[in-house]
Order: sequence, then structure tokens, then C-alpha cells
Amino acid sequence: MNDRGIVPRYIKRWLLDKYGEDGLSKVLNSLTPATAEMLRNPIPHEWYPSSSVEELYVTIHRIFAANEPEVIYSLGYHIAEKSVKGFLNFLMRLTSVDVIIKRVKSLWRKFHDSSTATGEIIEQNGTRKKGLFKVEGPSPGEYSCQIITGFLEYMFVTTGATEVKVEKKTCIHNSDPFCSWEIQFTEN
Repeated sequence: MNDRGIVPRYIKRWLLDKYGEDGLSKVLNSLTPATAEMLRNPIPHEWYPSSSVEELYVTIHRIFAANEPEVIYSLGYHIAEKSVKGFLNFLMRLTSVDVIIKRVKSLWRKFHDSSTATGEIIEQNGTRKKGLFKVEGPSPGEYSCQIITGFLEYMFVTTGATEVKVEKKTCIHNSDPFCSWEIQFTEN
């Protein structure tokens, strides 16, 4: 299992923006040498072991969650925000949630080389909708699930959806067959 190098690059930028050089140093000094090197010099188009990225999440949580319990969710939101910047952000605002859901599988593959992501609308009442996002296959760890929660919320908000609520429903770390999130939103 591997993750695209853009993920550690976004993590490094987020750490610097949010906690400065001291925060980045705290994290780097708590990582195994290979993971520290990945964070120090991330190459956006390289693939890195998902276990190293998960080590980053675990370390960030251990260092910062006492003062900021939602730190991993916040990081996921940031990764999505940076992933859809500039012109792509403009295009996201012109597209619908339905288009995003149809493209989930290909979007997932841009960041991860294993497991499969799918999405579907499971309920609709006027402009209020409920969707289901599902990841099947291997998972590097529980903190990746929190990253996905923040990522999903940002993606839906960017399309112009309002009243977005993302809730984890199943998790392979709780012996479920896959991880899933229910997303409720109003599409304008």
C-alpha cells in the first residue's frame, strides 16, 4: 500500500503554517528515520508506504491532540483544500456533487495505489440528499479514516453544497468488512 507524495508535502506545509518550525521539528524528531526523511523532502509524484503516512498521522495526533482533539480531521480538511486550489477550485464550484460521486474511484487513485473507493446517492428529498462513500480493501490505520472525514466535508462544501454533515458509519478497524461514511447535504 502506497500513498502519493503530495500527501506528505501537504502535511509538511500544514505543520509549518499551523505550528511553525518548532511544531515541524517536534514531529520530525518523533518519527522513524525513513518517515522523517519522507516528511523532510517529500516528492509529490513519488509513492510512499501508507504505513509511513499513517505514522505521521499517529505522531501528529500524539503531539497535538491534547490541545486540539480534532487535529487529524483538520489536517484532512487542509489536504482537500490544497488538493483543489486555484482553477480546479473554480471548476469544483461549477460541478455538482453527483459528478464528484461518479469520479470518486479515479480521484481516489490519484492519492492511493491500493483499496477502492466508491460513492453513491442513497436518498433524496428535494435538494436534501444523503450519500454513501465507501473504501474497500486494506487500510493503513484508524487515523486515515479521520483524514477522509475532513477531506469529504471540504470536497462537498467546495461544490456549493450546504448543511454538510459527514458521519463515519462502518470501519474495518471495528471488524466491519469496509469503511463507510454517510454524507448528508443540501445541493443548491
